[in-house]
Amino acid sequence: MRGDTVDLSLEHPTPDAAVITATGVLDAETVPRLAEMLTPRLSCALDLVALDVSRTRFVGVAALRLALEADQRMRARGGTFCLVGGARSVDRALRAAEPACQLRHYPTVREALRRACSRGRHSAASPAATGDAAGERMVSS
Repeated sequence: MRGDTVDLSLEHPTPDAAVITATGVLDAETVPRLAEMLTPRLSCALDLVALDVSRTRFVGVAALRLALEADQRMRARGGTFCLVGGARSVDRALRAAEPACQLRHYPTVREALRRACSRGRHSAASPAATGDAAGERMVSS
């Protein structure tokens, strides 16, 4: 992988949850690839869509704008969008973007699933969705 690229993977840890994991750089050059993977999930019958940025080296404003749009679309249909991991790069991008709304942010995918299950979002919780004691964090500028 070149230094200015992103690798993306998609998992469905439960039938009603999707996790997109980004590895590398999320910037204006790589966000279109993320949008191609993310956008169809926002109109599916999923209750939770998570973007795991724990393996990114950089999260730019373009990626954050896409995340804010995803959050708005999921909220509009009663679902949840969240970011996972990468607190420093996410906080940096949030400060630069000055978003008008807040994004849910969890330290791990396991915690995101557990929190979503506790809100009654998931009908089929994965065994991996339990454990982690870390809590939810709302991030904003």
